Amino acid sequence: MLPAQDNYRLVSGFEFSVLGSGSSGNASLVRSPGTAILVDAGMSCRQIVRRLAAVGQTPEKLDGILLTHEHSDHTKALGVFCRSYPEVPIYASAATRRVVGENLGAAADWRIIPKNAGFELGEFGVTSFPVPHDAVDPLGFVLRTGAVALGILTDAGHVTKTIRHHLGGCHALFIETNYDPALLEADHHRPWQVKQRILGPHGHLSNQQATALVRELVLEDAESELEFLVCGHLSSDCNTPEKVSAQVAEALGQRESAVGVCISERAEPTPLLRIAGRAGGAEAGAGEGRAREAGGLSGSPAARVREPLGVVAQQPVQGDLFDAC
Repeated sequence: MLPAQDNYRLVSGFEFSVLGSGSSGNASLVRSPGTAILVDAGMSCRQIVRRLAAVGQTPEKLDGILLTHEHSDHTKALGVFCRSYPEVPIYASAATRRVVGENLGAAADWRIIPKNAGFELGEFGVTSFPVPHDAVDPLGFVLRTGAVALGILTDAGHVTKTIRHHLGGCHALFIETNYDPALLEADHHRPWQVKQRILGPHGHLSNQQATALVRELVLEDAESELEFLVCGHLSSDCNTPEKVSAQVAEALGQRESAVGVCISERAEPTPLLRIAGRAGGAEAGAGEGRAREAGGLSGSPAARVREPLGVVAQQPVQGDLFDAC
């Protein structure tokens, strides 16, 4: 449940909405007062444009598209989108850019995400980190403005120390809760090989795996500043929002009332979550109010990245980009 809040204008920090999440397509919007970023573009271009409009964003004013990996449920719209909005750059790892670029069918303004280094994208500092999934170079992201940070983890087979390190200290998290193990085991439509891929170390996170990570980040960290948790990429037939909600409530325990929880859907965007750096507050939904105050991100990876970040330059389509990985 999202917390009840008083009205106030977003002065700093950022807004976040999952436009849609699931095996049929994934895309999210992260927006500060001066920068708008699309994370993945896995629905049709028409759907992405419609859902951006629902949260007050025009596609031509996006400052970039961040790609987590090359799978079609994260990149489906790119060909049409690049032809319609060629001025919007695409940020991806070198290997992901190579795979997607070979099949894009359109010119694109590619920006290669640097290895083991943060970079600037407008008003955001962006840090990428590797995640275990059956893609060529899958990434998670932490996006920050000042001391306010959002962590994004989608399509990961298991939780690593690197994931824990980067997501610690975030004010908001978007985490995959793909399947309920009992429902997946009982499913008669998926062949054994597909089930093993989902369950494997480079597949997807179960409700239990995801909420165990949340429990560790929130309950085992006395300095946790988590304000919002968005759960996504739910299987349509091997999971339910009710099962996810029950697992999250159990994981958060007494902290449940202190964290706004939202389950993303396939068909519609989530409410626009406003995570504000002004006095560390957070609000959900346009005009729905102020949340409790929260301090800085003392000691967290999101807070420790204070040095000036580089700006990713345009990368022409040429050469064997796999050598750069």
